[in-house]
Amino acid sequence: MTGEAEQDRNFAVRLNGIGKVFSLSSQSKQQGFQMPWKRRPVDDDQEFWALRDISMDLPKGKSVGILGLNGAGKSTLLQIIAGNIKPSEGQLHVDGQVQLLQLGAGFVMARSGRDNVIDYARARGRSTEEIEQRVAYVQEFADIGPFFDQPMSSYSSGMNARVAFGNAFAVDPDIMIIDEALAVGDAVFVNKCFRRIQEMRESGTTIIFVSHSSDSVLRLCELGVVLDKGKLIEFSDAPTVVKAYHGIVMGNGGSTQSDFELGLDIDPEERGEENDKEKPGFHFHSDQKDRLPECPWYNPAETLYGKGGARILECIAFVNDQPVTNREAAIGTEIEIRSRVRFDSNVPRVNFGFILNDSEDVPFYGTNLLWRGDQLESVSEGEERIFRFRFRTLLSPGNWFFSLAVADDLEVLQQRMAAIHFIVSGPSEHVGKGWLDLEIGLVESDAQVS
Repeated sequence: MTGEAEQDRNFAVRLNGIGKVFSLSSQSKQQGFQMPWKRRPVDDDQEFWALRDISMDLPKGKSVGILGLNGAGKSTLLQIIAGNIKPSEGQLHVDGQVQLLQLGAGFVMARSGRDNVIDYARARGRSTEEIEQRVAYVQEFADIGPFFDQPMSSYSSGMNARVAFGNAFAVDPDIMIIDEALAVGDAVFVNKCFRRIQEMRESGTTIIFVSHSSDSVLRLCELGVVLDKGKLIEFSDAPTVVKAYHGIVMGNGGSTQSDFELGLDIDPEERGEENDKEKPGFHFHSDQKDRLPECPWYNPAETLYGKGGARILECIAFVNDQPVTNREAAIGTEIEIRSRVRFDSNVPRVNFGFILNDSEDVPFYGTNLLWRGDQLESVSEGEERIFRFRFRTLLSPGNWFFSLAVADDLEVLQQRMAAIHFIVSGPSEHVGKGWLDLEIGLVESDAQVS
């Protein structure tokens, strides 16, 4: 095997001098672009280069986020990598099976979701058993009930998205390409999709996706790409790419980040504090029934993991010391969540923790008793403990999810992923996931400056 061939094996996608030109007719200059059926010479003023001189190598098993303003050439680049359109110049090498997640692609709207999934699998030569497994997976993942057997023309955009995502996620391709599709769908379903993407990433799938969220690229991706007006501006590690993208968004003015502290108070066992006696709604049951679904903030789309030996049975959520009755919590309020855990085995070093994720399943904050330096106690089989955490809501408006976990030291006994779902309300005239309680304004005008 030559050195070049050996090097190719390390990369999922290699692009060398890739360019794509579209021709414009005099009429299409006003109405849009026109794709020619065959190559023909055109004048320079009739050419539009959607991409020009794009060269980069995408390593296998990495997540790559593509950032850029509208018209930057992001979707054209993904279509070229997926093999749906041919480049006008340059060389492309793709190693592995590619799955493009594009809403509605290949679906016949007059047929049902089930029939479309079957047709899609048959067209790709899948066996009867594989088709049955795929249909079952899509039906469960999409979770649209009887509509799965109705014509897709009767679907809402969200239902179409659910079937498209389920169909794309039914297999583990070598390369998964996602073109801005995650903007469609409710918050709980989007969170579910991001968890599936994370699973694929951990299994070694190369992920390439277009996102307008620099936070997603910063926290989920090792690498990133910035395109602007068809040209490659940056291809580097995620922090460098996000900085370059912010420079484009802000007119090359750069960007800055401000830190804030998230106050937390976590106790390994409820000590019967006096103010608890007066706290309304503070009452845990004493049975072994899973009562987490009774919490108003419960997320039925949660996922459970762990080796067993302990169970998180119940949660009570408070906003400003009042038990919650809906999912809303305003910016600046105090949130407290208490969890009852039953131990089904002896645990020498009890640890409890949580992770706070946004609607795209991007971790915002996570910690546990061990990391915070708390003394870990031992418990015996059949005992219960109550854990709590409390913090001020310094979060941007939107949907947020807590994952809760109980462990023996750092060995997870039970983890309830995205089990708690709440919605932060408040002003949204800012960017980023955090919230600063700040003042901003003009101090002095030029006329007042001596």
